[in-house]
Amino acid sequence: YGQTGTLDLYQVGERLGEGALATTALALMITGLLVKSAIVPLHVWLPAAHGKAPGPVSAVLSALVVKVTLYILIRLWFWAGGALDEGLAALVLGLLGAVAIVYGSIAAIVQTRLKMLVAYSTVAQLGYVMLLFPLASTAAFRAVTFHVLAHGVAKAAMFLAAANLLAALGSDRLQRLVGADQRYPVNVLAFALAGVSIMGLPPSGGFVAKWMLLEAAWQSQGWGWVAVISAGSLLAAVYVFRVVALAYAQPRPARSVRRPGTTPRGRFGATSVAALGLAVLAIVLGIASAPVLTLIDLGLPPGLMP
Repeated sequence: YGQTGTLDLYQVGERLGEGALATTALALMITGLLVKSAIVPLHVWLPAAHGKAPGPVSAVLSALVVKVTLYILIRLWFWAGGALDEGLAALVLGLLGAVAIVYGSIAAIVQTRLKMLVAYSTVAQLGYVMLLFPLASTAAFRAVTFHVLAHGVAKAAMFLAAANLLAALGSDRLQRLVGADQRYPVNVLAFALAGVSIMGLPPSGGFVAKWMLLEAAWQSQGWGWVAVISAGSLLAAVYVFRVVALAYAQPRPARSVRRPGTTPRGRFGATSVAALGLAVLAIVLGIASAPVLTLIDLGLPPGLMP
């Protein structure tokens, strides 16, 4: 404000010149937004928050709260980021996203608790958004925006289903999930359908988003980004199938008896239906993506390549 006399992003972008003050101010703002968006290596608060928060809170946090700060970051970058060396800064942000995709996915794979697995999956999926900055194209913006929507719906379903399973089984340790589909089929199905979108399999919204992002990276000849996106989907398949395989595994006879502390079927009717509804919506987003993409086109920021 001291340099431009306004807080309007359009006017800031027009008036903000180059210089140490402007660069420092933007760098500090971007760093703060990266912390709130849980981008690696500034992500450490997010898994802990998810691990302790109630299911509905985790669903809102992952699906909406961290995305708001990413929205602010994108607005700040494309409307008022002219004081930065955008080539170098964009590359750094893209590399942070690539690290987040790989690190978050591997961390999810090695987790032994369901909610922590889903939390690290969020760390990985947020990394895809950061690829917008080095790609800086209309195709990338459409892909990333659609990814935010698809991930938000699918991850909310995952967290609701995971919280229901945790409360029902008395623990969210993965080994307790064996045979869970026989007692809690709605929640297991919701998690599996949401996982289809997280992995990026057709016909889900996640597939449309990742396919469009792959196309954007391919068109810009960003072969490294293509490799990271592909690797992220493969790693996501590992941790999603790990959960689904356990849930649909045939339990031993002794495990079919409800243990003390577990919850009878049906107690979570409302949240189970909500989880399944969101999971189905994650699939429908891929089938009916055209009208959503039309709305996204109305909000294209300035300065993007065709």
